[in-house]
Amino acid sequence: MNPKICFFGEMLLRLSPNSDHWVTSNNIPCHLGGAELNTATALANWGIKTKYVTAVPDNFFSRQALCYFKEKNIDATDIVFSGDRLGLYYLPIGMDVKNATIVFDRKNSSFSQLTHSVFSWDNIFKGCSWYHFSTIVQSLNDTIAETSRESIQAALQSSVQISVDLNYRATLWNERNPLKIIPNLVQACDLIMGNIWSIEKLLGIPSPLENSEGKTISELLSAGNSVAEEIFKQYPKAKVIALTFRLDNEYIGFLKRRDTEYVFSHQKIKTVNDRVGSGDCFMAGLIYGENQKFSDQKIIDWATAAAINKLKEVGDTTSQTIADVENTISEKLQH
Repeated sequence: MNPKICFFGEMLLRLSPNSDHWVTSNNIPCHLGGAELNTATALANWGIKTKYVTAVPDNFFSRQALCYFKEKNIDATDIVFSGDRLGLYYLPIGMDVKNATIVFDRKNSSFSQLTHSVFSWDNIFKGCSWYHFSTIVQSLNDTIAETSRESIQAALQSSVQISVDLNYRATLWNERNPLKIIPNLVQACDLIMGNIWSIEKLLGIPSPLENSEGKTISELLSAGNSVAEEIFKQYPKAKVIALTFRLDNEYIGFLKRRDTEYVFSHQKIKTVNDRVGSGDCFMAGLIYGENQKFSDQKIIDWATAAAINKLKEVGDTTSQTIADVENTISEKLQH
């Protein structure tokens, strides 16, 4: 049976000044995105049925943006029209979302103003086999965090597999403490993805390394393994832990199942045109590999190759095909 993956998150518009003269040139590129939408797009490209749940204002701009879903064959039937504005963020081309230059403009967006029990989650999950969320939206306010909890509870009752991307955005959490929210949500997850530093911030599991600077691959993998083992101890439902280490010229993917040895994939980074969305493509590769019942080594090879390919693309979402990912894996094997 062809799986159907459900996503819950905020669709964002990214404005990307590409020079210091964007004001005088009256030119600023824009891209649709958001962590969950980026992952859903990759999977849709690879022939996986996807459903995206969000809230947007009922205006001509949003309806034009929603044409994207029809083009990508993403099920948008459960998108709610409410509120007055779409969430925005500003980031120059080539910069990372973790960079200090990012500016979020999401206050009072339609999504951030969602109220309790807007969505009929039991109906939403009918026909779905998997639910994916990230830990960005819970940072917006307590109401969204509660809505996220409701969605996870419904997914559990529907016997849907659940995955999480442990994204951490310090500027969004402000004075709110993620450790009071995120660990309870992650208890429901079958697949947990992140890096060892976001895990420390969001789950309270200390990282053995302060940063990745000057560290060998062996040191990074050892640190990842110790963190993964601790996650398995604290989160009994977790079946798979996946981690990323992104260095200046290297991308490392790590995957470990409970009571097994880890596997990893190591790719050289040759071209970086845009850093946004690579982690979302890594997540998509994990979900794709799990649903295709790939071997663990092929899953992590797929996820890492998809992440590397995204670095070459401008914009938040990817247009890469299955063949693109497979070619990147083959090129790695040939070298």
